[in-house]
Formats: sequence, C-alpha cells, structure tokens
Amino acid sequence: MGIEPFLVSSSLECLIAQRLIRLICPKCKIAIKNKEDALQQIKNDLGSLPQKIELYEGKGCRSAGSPATAAAPQYTKFYPSALQSER
Repeated sequence: MGIEPFLVSSSLECLIAQRLIRLICPKCKIAIKNKEDALQQIKNDLGSLPQKIELYEGKGCRSAGSPATAAAPQYTKFYPSALQSER
C-alpha cells in the first residue's frame, strides 16, 4: 500500500480476527456411510480418535438452502496492541 511500517505500528490499536463456522443443518443431516477416508484424514490431523465416532453430512433441504449448512455463527478474537499498554 505504500505505507511506511513505522506509521502502521504507531497507529495500530488492535487486531480483530473473524472466522465463520459452518454447521450442518440438523433437519437434513445424514450419517456418512463410507467414512474410512474421512476417518483416516482426521486421524492424521489429530493423531488419535475416540473409540466411537459418527460423521455426518447435509443432504440439502429447503430450510438449509442449497449447501445444506445452517446459519454460520462467527468466532471472533480480539488482540489488543502490545504498544497500547505502553501509552
């Protein structure tokens, strides 16, 4: 943007990070029948799995809309500037 870094750091008061969480519609969720690939990917990411695990997907319905996901709540994290405490 052509802004000098020292100008940004002296003006910054906080950062806000936002993520939208996709939820499966409870009205049209169905259990995944062939879940071996998904379970393997989860196991690779987490390292282990609980003894009993059930995976679901949305088949789509009028209340969910086309992507079969319910309204997406947001996760917001507020990061105050470290320089703010020095002022």
